[in-house]
Amino acid sequence: MKAFPAYPSKEDYSLWEIFKREEYTKATPKKQNEVKLQSAQFQYDHESNCCLIENKFPVISPQELRGKSVLDLGCFTGGRIAYWKERYEFGEARGIDINPIFQEAGGLFAEKKNLDIEFQTGFGEELPYEPNSFDFITFCTNFNCHSIHLFTIYQIM
Repeated sequence: MKAFPAYPSKEDYSLWEIFKREEYTKATPKKQNEVKLQSAQFQYDHESNCCLIENKFPVISPQELRGKSVLDLGCFTGGRIAYWKERYEFGEARGIDINPIFQEAGGLFAEKKNLDIEFQTGFGEELPYEPNSFDFITFCTNFNCHSIHLFTIYQIM
């Protein structure tokens, strides 16, 4: 029987394990920023190939998203929301995730792409937004979610 590797490969920028490796933790700040940008670019490219919104939510037309405020809850390194901001011309785009590294990566990537996106560090159980803050909230890659997240999301929409 062939065993699969227990740890993602060094070239896998889709997972946050990339930020736990010695190649990242002991790297220079410049190299760390390169890894952050590679992770965000990977996510951006992946989204550009799969077009999640159009393929999974065909009832929402791209025109309906133009100018709207959108929060990507669990945004990781920001590539997905950056792609959406470009493609759908959101009025306001924000991303939030649990690790400050993700916020830094998203900010670097948005700056590189010249996109106005705000990234924050926070938890789904305690979103720092007032009621009616967003027109849409995306919640795409969180498989370990609890029902409290949905209630919190409902409160700020």
